[in-house]
Amino acid sequence: MTRSEEAADGVVVNTFEELEPEYLESYERAIGKRVWSVGPLSLHDKDTDEHGAESNRPFVWVIKECERCPEVDAWMSSGFGERTRGRGLVITGWAPQVVVLSHPSVGGFITHCGWNSILEAISGGVPMITLPHFGDQFLNEKFVVEILKIGVSLGVKEPSPVTGKGIMRVTRDQIQSAVRSLMDAGKEGEERRAKARECGEMARKAMEEGGSSYGNVTRLIQFATGNAKR
Repeated sequence: MTRSEEAADGVVVNTFEELEPEYLESYERAIGKRVWSVGPLSLHDKDTDEHGAESNRPFVWVIKECERCPEVDAWMSSGFGERTRGRGLVITGWAPQVVVLSHPSVGGFITHCGWNSILEAISGGVPMITLPHFGDQFLNEKFVVEILKIGVSLGVKEPSPVTGKGIMRVTRDQIQSAVRSLMDAGKEGEERRAKARECGEMARKAMEEGGSSYGNVTRLIQFATGNAKR
């Protein structure tokens, strides 16, 4: 993969210029090659209909099959469903994340800070609660919380262990506090939501005709077919 990158004429990335111009410029200088930002790719198909606690707030909770274990199943069957009946929906397996995040009733998204999930939330104008697990997810968290200012951190500082010898723990109080902060009706919460909506609008404009990502796709095609304008 490294050899292929070294031999490539450039890099195509799933982001858009208005979101992180300094980073794109720095990356292009660092690799000495063209960088085409063509995202958010989650906005390519605009027909989203076809894609398919203790906070006292309505929620959708998705539990992947790989995240299930006897302890989780036991806890879920110990009365959690009864306590949250009428305001909570638990989905086991796959969920139409883009469709959910594009729904106007969604007020926040707890994310592990994978870049695709972050872009999908940004595209929907949804503020985030950040729960990074490892690697670049911690950098993505800083970008969301400290640079864009559209997120609230759960306060995880250490990577999630991948050896099976430990477990990343997040307390009920941490989640409760983060949800309340994100959904806060005060000035800070309103400013965060306003910035998230602004980012969503920028993302949509980038993908429309005349937008930055639309133009970059055009220039990428021209470059690949040998018709690039000098």
